[in-house]
Amino acid sequence: MTQVTEAERSEAWLDILGSTARMQRQIADILEAKAYETEKARAWICGHLHESRYGTGEDLCKQSMELHDSVVEVIEGITRMELGLYKNLNTLLGQQDGGVSAGGFDFFGGSGEDA
Repeated sequence: MTQVTEAERSEAWLDILGSTARMQRQIADILEAKAYETEKARAWICGHLHESRYGTGEDLCKQSMELHDSVVEVIEGITRMELGLYKNLNTLLGQQDGGVSAGGFDFFGGSGEDA
């Protein structure tokens, strides 16, 4: 078994942190694109989604809920990804977290489900 020098270990940590920073930048780019897409969808919805175009208010509500569900899915996916990054960085740093829980998510420890 070969020994890893302190310099090699530091270099590996810097590589990991650099990769994490690049991943965070890519996530920010994804969020920016999603914000643009959402703004376009909002404008379309405000201009076209009227009760008069649907047979009943129930149909309008159903369509609205489908749109809402798709936005929630995106937010949940990004949250899981960010929580995973946090957990991995904490593991690398050798820190223990308290696993603060809120809204069905074990924040800073992942969701209660296997993602």
